[in-house]
Amino acid sequence: MAKFGRMDEFVIGSSWKNYCQKLTFFFKANSIEDDTQKRNIFLTICGDSTFSIVDALLKPATLEDSTFETIKTKLDGHFNPDPNIIVERFKFNKRDQNPHEPVATYITELRRLSDNCKFTDLDDRLRDRIVCGVRDEKLKQRLFETDKLTFAKAEEMALASETAHQNVRDTKVYTTAPTPVLHTKETYSRKPNKFEGGKRRPELHCFRCGQSHSPDSCKHKESKCYFCKKIGHIEIACITKKRQQPTSRRDKPQQSRVAQISEALQNTQLIEPDEFATANLYYSSTTSVPPIVVSVEINNKQINMEIDSGAGHSIISVRTYRDIWPDQPALTPVNLQLQTWTKEKITILGSKEVVVSYNNQEAVLTVLIVSGSGPSLLGRSWFSALGITLQTPNPVSVNSVIQKFSGLFEGDLGQFRGPPVSISIEKDTQPIFLKHRTVPFAHKEKIELAIDKLEKAGVLEKVESSNWATPVVPVIKRNNEVRLCGDYAATVNKVLTKVAYPLPTANEIFAKLTGCTLFTKLDLENAYLQLCVDEKSADILTLNTTKGLYRMKRLPFGISSAPAIFQKFMDTLLSNLEGTAALLDDVIIGGRNRDEHDKRVEIVMERLWEAGLKMRKEKCIFGCNSVQLHQKSTILEPLHRLLDKNSPWEWLDIHQEAFQKAKQLLQSDAVLTHYDPDQPLVLACDASPYGVGAVLSNITEEGDEKPIAYGSKTLQAAERNYAQIDREALSIIFGVKKFHQYLAGRSFLILTDHKPLLGIFKPHGQMPLMLAPRMMRWKLMLQSYDYDIKYIPGKMLCNADGLSRIPLPSIPEPVPDPAEILMFEETH
Repeated sequence: MAKFGRMDEFVIGSSWKNYCQKLTFFFKANSIEDDTQKRNIFLTICGDSTFSIVDALLKPATLEDSTFETIKTKLDGHFNPDPNIIVERFKFNKRDQNPHEPVATYITELRRLSDNCKFTDLDDRLRDRIVCGVRDEKLKQRLFETDKLTFAKAEEMALASETAHQNVRDTKVYTTAPTPVLHTKETYSRKPNKFEGGKRRPELHCFRCGQSHSPDSCKHKESKCYFCKKIGHIEIACITKKRQQPTSRRDKPQQSRVAQISEALQNTQLIEPDEFATANLYYSSTTSVPPIVVSVEINNKQINMEIDSGAGHSIISVRTYRDIWPDQPALTPVNLQLQTWTKEKITILGSKEVVVSYNNQEAVLTVLIVSGSGPSLLGRSWFSALGITLQTPNPVSVNSVIQKFSGLFEGDLGQFRGPPVSISIEKDTQPIFLKHRTVPFAHKEKIELAIDKLEKAGVLEKVESSNWATPVVPVIKRNNEVRLCGDYAATVNKVLTKVAYPLPTANEIFAKLTGCTLFTKLDLENAYLQLCVDEKSADILTLNTTKGLYRMKRLPFGISSAPAIFQKFMDTLLSNLEGTAALLDDVIIGGRNRDEHDKRVEIVMERLWEAGLKMRKEKCIFGCNSVQLHQKSTILEPLHRLLDKNSPWEWLDIHQEAFQKAKQLLQSDAVLTHYDPDQPLVLACDASPYGVGAVLSNITEEGDEKPIAYGSKTLQAAERNYAQIDREALSIIFGVKKFHQYLAGRSFLILTDHKPLLGIFKPHGQMPLMLAPRMMRWKLMLQSYDYDIKYIPGKMLCNADGLSRIPLPSIPEPVPDPAEILMFEETH
């Protein structure tokens, strides 16, 4: 029984290092020194998950035969594998001080990042990182000017500078800042009256925020302008914006109140509130534009409130407060002041948490109670919670667009009104005719109904004879319906001329949607089948069914070139449309605001309507904050559930299906990234007794390897007889030749798990005196590249190792016939 403290079980995913330290102190505090007792205590308290891991790691040894140190060593390797020093140092050297991050926190974070860097001169590294990473430019300049600067001195100066800045902020006199507008009215400058005299004191003008104070004392030194994206001022004082908008306010045509509110929302510069803030309350008792008033339920009482987008907070008068709460409960004090237009202060009595209901939306929100009997104002702080949105006159709403183009979701299968597409096969190809496949009696009726349905929709056409015939493969869907697919892999795909057109990557789609906040995803129904094929292609795509031969008049699923053909078609159809991207049958539309988003949706749907295409409404998503493309995250969900705590191990059909889909995805182009000439290149190479493999990757700023391309090759009979060192060297030569286009003229790193190659292929080393001719030729070839070579253990080279073990079957290289000598002539 422990005398001091208690140890909880280890939670998988938490810090194993910290847990071991606590366990060590627990043993010391309770004078536990016997190794067997330590083992028994640990296995008792570690938890079921950790216990199972220990048992698996120790096999074939048993728990009773293992010491505590052995168990701890096994778990160290399991939970804390040795990190990559290059990556850890990269993270350390990239770490700069974040905005508003205290210096002490920044230094602590640097110490944490240096744990796995194995620096021999840690103080110097920390000093350099502080000097280069702090945000205060004046402090950075002083650090550079300091002679014989040490880490301790740099830390002391940084902390002292931050403390001095904080003291200045605490003792300075607060001035009126640009603050939220609660109620707006247009004003004009007036002439000075006779009491003010003819001379006026020169006023300070701050170019950072536009107020009357010195720019050096402005709190917006580090603020970022939302218009020009530069640091040092806010949007209201942006010179770039003023140059692009030369006309004055009084020259603008009169706008309605809704348009003014929408414009104000778009041009609002968000300002972080200080600990104590002063706001200006602009209020006009007379206005030519009637206010927008809505009825809101506050604590089960209906209150009329005026919507005001300029109001940062929602306020009610003390009279309204007494109507809602006759017993007048206590209010919460707030550090905020409101002022009238004439600089007269408005007394805030306090704030109150209330239950607000409006338009089927309910939320607990904060309202300010002020003195007087003015109108209740519904400010921006309530907009999001109550679903209030303000937009320009005559808005284009998504619902109206859907209603306008309702024909896109109704009727039969869509048909593109443009020219048909064509598939081409290799020249001198003999037609392939395969007989139909027998089908189960239980599915025969469903298959025949599906054929009749496609024939009625104009997809299939009955023919009596054909030179081409592809058997039908029925696929039973979850709703027990049948999808007919042709086994074109056995016929047309063998002789099909490849169509090279790339699918867009996620990064390319994100680039088109940069800055968008609202998204819509449109899903085309039976996308490929909406494209007609020409007569020649229809003959080639003929299907052989239990009901006879049918020409395929539309682009079918199963043709290897169909994705490229359809992607090219969609890119052409939606070309020159901003904020729009297509990935096969999915169309993503984005907008920076509601108005822009809805207009873009209307334009896209109009193009689809003019093209004659149809969509599946139940799979379309309109006006969401985020959408997903091809939800691959759900594919591995069944496999992840097997790893849940207390989950029984059962390998069912659903797990096998997820496993097969994951393998197919790993073999597809979707896991590859684009080649980036600005990022470091790594070539990983490995060899097995019957193949070689190579992986070309970019190293990202986060230190991750992103594969660009894969390569593998089956060894010929003579190459399989090579010694292991020759096969490993061959894998390097294979990788360099295969990716020559990427590597030529670039500096790159070769990774190998065969250490003897480092001495042979060292880039700047001398040629060994005794070297096999084959190896000598390879070394001379590598001398034309700018490379370095590094050894890593085989367990860290899984990608190239896997490729070397799954090559295609070996195909003997043909030996050409000896050429006939027609004429032999000697020349000098």
